[in-house]
Amino acid sequence: MCPDTWLHQYQKATGFFLAREYEQADMTRAYTTAFRFLIKHVASDQPRSEALDITINYSWTEIGIWTQWKRSHSSIMLCTVDNGDLAGFWTGICETLKGRGAVRALYPLDWHIFILPHISAAFDRSVWACRDTVRYMEHHRPSAHSMRPNYHVMHELARHAVHISENLAMSLKVCDSLEQEMADRQQSTSWSHLATQSDWIQALQTTRAQRTLLECAHGRSHALTARLQNEMNLAFHIGAERDSAVAAQMSQSMQQDSAAMRTISVLGLVFLPGTFVSEAIFGMSFFNSSASDSSGAATWTVSSEFWIYWATTVPLTLLTVMVWYLWHRVPHIEPRGAMPRA
Repeated sequence: MCPDTWLHQYQKATGFFLAREYEQADMTRAYTTAFRFLIKHVASDQPRSEALDITINYSWTEIGIWTQWKRSHSSIMLCTVDNGDLAGFWTGICETLKGRGAVRALYPLDWHIFILPHISAAFDRSVWACRDTVRYMEHHRPSAHSMRPNYHVMHELARHAVHISENLAMSLKVCDSLEQEMADRQQSTSWSHLATQSDWIQALQTTRAQRTLLECAHGRSHALTARLQNEMNLAFHIGAERDSAVAAQMSQSMQQDSAAMRTISVLGLVFLPGTFVSEAIFGMSFFNSSASDSSGAATWTVSSEFWIYWATTVPLTLLTVMVWYLWHRVPHIEPRGAMPRA
């Protein structure tokens, strides 16, 4: 195995491809390759209710492949996979081997042609799993009169979609490196005779076809990121619309309260002059209750000067209301440099 793959940079890389040709102790030439893919899987616990209280779960699948080919046509492939069952990786390989039987690596890159479709299928399942969660959120998007948007879930899913796009972009780079390596080996005089021209062309065609599928998945992952951004913008506007509606209701309630207080103030202004005058006038003897000499029954008498009450109250009331109206309707002259009133 190539010792470079044990370096920290290779261990933490989202993907890489390297190839080495060297001479063994028995003076025979050997060819070694190593490449790595990193796949992220997103799953969500979708509730039966309409609320977006879903839980986003994720896991990683790490696929590392090392091959060795010798001039004697003996070949070895070592494949290490973490969470391979989750990606459906091992299942696909086992089904292919059942139908195909033993795999013969007749030329150095034959193993890569065998393994690449399974990697492409694993990436495809990853993208579609993320798409299902995004689609669920689109079908259960909040409205201005129902549930509140769950921004935490939206941002969490957007973070995973960005990671999936990053891994797919790296997988395209790996395919490009593999395709370039095939072309270089085909043009080499010491390698071209190891396989027929038809085999080389078929290998290149298979690599390009799988790269196209990976590029399609990469485009879909970018579309998922854009769709999530659209959902977050929509949720933000829905929240702003709901807050605006609540503010409008509060403003209407405040206007109603203001109108009620104004009515009470006007009534107070109307009755205040009369109350003031009555307190002053009724302190005098405009009304008199006295007993009759003949029957002893009480009788009320009104002073002939009672007109003074109305003559004073009515003009004073009108004057008070007029002063209040003019005070609130006529604009005041603000001092220079003073802050305007709200």
